[in-house]
Amino acid sequence: MNGLLVRRAAFAWQSFAGLATVLVIIGITTSLITRDMHHLARFGALIAAVGAVLVIVQIRFDMVVEREFQALLRRIDEGDEAVLSPVLDEATARIKQQSKARAQEEVKASRTSAAIIVAAITACGEILHGWGDVVMHILVALAF
Repeated sequence: MNGLLVRRAAFAWQSFAGLATVLVIIGITTSLITRDMHHLARFGALIAAVGAVLVIVQIRFDMVVEREFQALLRRIDEGDEAVLSPVLDEATARIKQQSKARAQEEVKASRTSAAIIVAAITACGEILHGWGDVVMHILVALAF
């Protein structure tokens, strides 16, 4: 793989993490302004909902990654021509195997990073949903 999908995916998943961070900041700010410590918990629920939607996005992402990976494997295998030289045939086979292994590693890294970010966003949202008011009381006690 040329790495484009992995780079493109990393940016997309990081933007979702950025959205979750912005929602946390808005939740804290809203709680402080209104003096209602439950607003952070409400924003935590919103973050958890975003995480739930991201599961669907992640499944679609995995489908695209797999399709691009299979297309790459076909392109790697299309270069099979008889060279009639055992040394060149062996070198060609080794290069193809290395290309396939590298592509597999990129796919694995891309899928893993996406899964970690989705899980972290959802977990953060659920923790804030359940404990947001307590977190706000602690933040207020520490700040004032």
